[in-house]
Amino acid sequence: MLYFRDKENIIIIPELVDEVDIKWPIESGSLPELGQPETIRRNGETFHLPKIHVWNGSNVMVKTDFRNIVFYNKTDHKETKVYEAQENPNFIIYTLDIPLQNEDYQIHSPSGWIVDHKKKDEFKKEKIRSIRNIMLSKTDEFLLPDHPIDSETKERYMGFRQYLRNYTEKENWFSSEPLKFETWNGD
Repeated sequence: MLYFRDKENIIIIPELVDEVDIKWPIESGSLPELGQPETIRRNGETFHLPKIHVWNGSNVMVKTDFRNIVFYNKTDHKETKVYEAQENPNFIIYTLDIPLQNEDYQIHSPSGWIVDHKKKDEFKKEKIRSIRNIMLSKTDEFLLPDHPIDSETKERYMGFRQYLRNYTEKENWFSSEPLKFETWNGD
């Protein structure tokens, strides 16, 4: 029997040939049965993907139609992949689960995407340390011996700098930024 295939090697029955832009004829016996749609879970919801006939160069195969479905990298949720008809999805590296919205620090687990609190906290710590270090460097000049400042204000700056150096020792210090000199009350 003569069938046709499109540019993605998907088999087209002769009745639909006029609807396809690019087509190449193939000789094949009867097409294998498509069978039942594939049942897939995405974020806990079940949906069904149809099967398609694909020409692999020597015979016709039945495959699940994953075309136009976005897969997400399990280690970097921002990296995506869309498979061609003749490709087999790599479920070790990619998942169908849609990542959490507005959450940069997430990893994929067997139950879906979860927040990676350790990475999130490390990022916050690095950010707060950076802010603290900038604040320390901006107050350096006030402790120079020739800086025109009264001794009371100089003592206050020394106390403020000690507050900044000790800031990362308090509990949950990374949950908020250190106070600015103007709002720091000397504690």
